[in-house]
Amino acid sequence: MVEDICKATGKNVTRVLLESIRPDERVRIISKRLNPSFYDDLVDDFSHVANRLEVVVKDYKPSVGRTKFGQFLLENSALYSFDAAVHASVDAKRFMLVGERAFRLCVRDTPYKAHSFIENEMIGKFLSRQFDAVRNVSKLVSPAEPNGHTEPHQRLGM
Repeated sequence: MVEDICKATGKNVTRVLLESIRPDERVRIISKRLNPSFYDDLVDDFSHVANRLEVVVKDYKPSVGRTKFGQFLLENSALYSFDAAVHASVDAKRFMLVGERAFRLCVRDTPYKAHSFIENEMIGKFLSRQFDAVRNVSKLVSPAEPNGHTEPHQRLGM
């Protein structure tokens, strides 16, 4: 386990997780708002998993689509908007999951505090089910209209 408590360590851990991806695995992220000061620096690191990347944003605002990482997602991956007020019964922890075995799980609402594991399939499978539950009640953000949405459950080429 790695515990990161600052942005620089969080970025390094994210890079390590992305480097650990296997050919048959997807990368899934649930984020509160896709902080540009964190994710925009990682676009190149995510480029090799673009077609296997799904991201749910809890507090989606149209400005997300105007960030470097938001543009990358709209052009290459699946970006979903989750309305926590409507789906209060769905537990949407913030995390990044590689396959069902490696992850970075944010703790509390501290911006960069997280626990990261590689090769922990028990928690990975739990997070995978949680991601699916959140994504299934989220709306896909349309690449053509980042302010709009398509119907829930639609996916881009996945």
